[in-house]
Amino acid sequence: MFLQKKIIKKNGVKWINSQFTSLIQTDSLNKFNNSKRLYILYAYDIESGITYFTIWDSIHIVQAEVLKKRISFDSKLIIDDNVLKLISTWNIDEIHRLEGKYATLTSPFSFLVLKVETINNKYVIDCLNFEEF
Repeated sequence: MFLQKKIIKKNGVKWINSQFTSLIQTDSLNKFNNSKRLYILYAYDIESGITYFTIWDSIHIVQAEVLKKRISFDSKLIIDDNVLKLISTWNIDEIHRLEGKYATLTSPFSFLVLKVETINNKYVIDCLNFEEF
């Protein structure tokens, strides 16, 4: 089973929902079990009801769409590669600067990003929320 399921339950992060549970249950995320740092980007499209996930570490990336517990992997990336790089370096100041400059009231997505790290055999979770820009 995917290690991060335990992390999320252990720390009581409340955003876990049935779509993420479905994604975990596929066991398609086992490649991340030994990751020291993992990023989880989450977005929900209110119009279509699709939940988007992009999960990556320094080696692997998995993209998925979940609609009514049906999972589609290898979906198109919903975020620009340059923004993924900013997230991977945890450059929050630059992300918020670009968000302030380019995001609009009609930006289609609000993103939640979790950075999960193993430090001294403990899990540290940082969160970031921003609007699409």
